[in-house]
Amino acid sequence: MAQSQMVAPISELSGPAPQDGLASRVETSASTARVAQGVTRPAVVVTGASDGIGLALARIFAKRGHWVVLVARDEQRLGEAVASVGHAAADGPQAIGIALDVTRDDAHAVLTDRLVALGLHVDVLV
Repeated sequence: MAQSQMVAPISELSGPAPQDGLASRVETSASTARVAQGVTRPAVVVTGASDGIGLALARIFAKRGHWVVLVARDEQRLGEAVASVGHAAADGPQAIGIALDVTRDDAHAVLTDRLVALGLHVDVLV
């Protein structure tokens, strides 16, 4: 993983994690601190973002200056995707990854809670 990233259990970031490992960990870039400081720019959530079309779209949005929240099930591939999107960003790393299976019934609540905790307003959902 890139030096600017850290991995933390989701329970440390937004309360207790689901028992079934639905969102067991969260990948974040160092730029999360800029979100907390009130930096506002368009935010995009991309599901299925660890590869393929999702990853390509995440890179495009990052190059255009958007905050990009990558959502995918595979934590390792998600970490790699977050690093590559962060390096593609126009204004330094601005990619945040959330390991989450969006097919689960409570996935929307977990994702919403995390986005609220980050202070992000979602402009686009892919």
